[in-house]
Amino acid sequence: MRTLSWKHTLGLVTMDVELADRTLSVAVTPVQAVVLLYFQDQASWTLEELSKVVKMPVGLLRRRVSVWLQQGVLREEPPGTFSVIEEERPQDCDNMVLIDSDDESDSGMASQADQKEEELLLFWTYIQAMLTNLESLSLERIYSMLRMFVMTGPALAEIDLQELQGYLQKKVRDQQLIYSAGVYRLPKSCS
Repeated sequence: MRTLSWKHTLGLVTMDVELADRTLSVAVTPVQAVVLLYFQDQASWTLEELSKVVKMPVGLLRRRVSVWLQQGVLREEPPGTFSVIEEERPQDCDNMVLIDSDDESDSGMASQADQKEEELLLFWTYIQAMLTNLESLSLERIYSMLRMFVMTGPALAEIDLQELQGYLQKKVRDQQLIYSAGVYRLPKSCS
């Protein structure tokens, strides 16, 4: 069985934002695009209302909205209420406040997660080969074999026992492994 796992934090959306007096072409994260799309239906939102609709914590949502404040698409007036700036006025440019939207750390975390996922994929290849040859192995035996064959040399990849156990349990949930009587084995269709 195959499954599809969405990675909502990755990628960019290129979109044209059409306002009364200007059109902006921007590349933003999918979450930032979704936030702005809600302003098509309603010109003004409080942070709490938008948080409920988008299903995102208020603090995180505020950071996502900040990119639209920086672009001059939204304004916060009164505090906690955001509305669309259809026509840019000179005083809007003067009052524009630049806020760190924290997206650099998001992409950094995403790339760090991608790197970890690549390492785990390397482990998975070895684990599949071990289980194909030896049929079933305990967590400790898999770990010691990985330490012997994979976690040595110049391209040092590390994983601790708890991380490995979590990764193997994820493979069990994804039906790529079977766990019974304290040992892991590949499903019959995989071997």
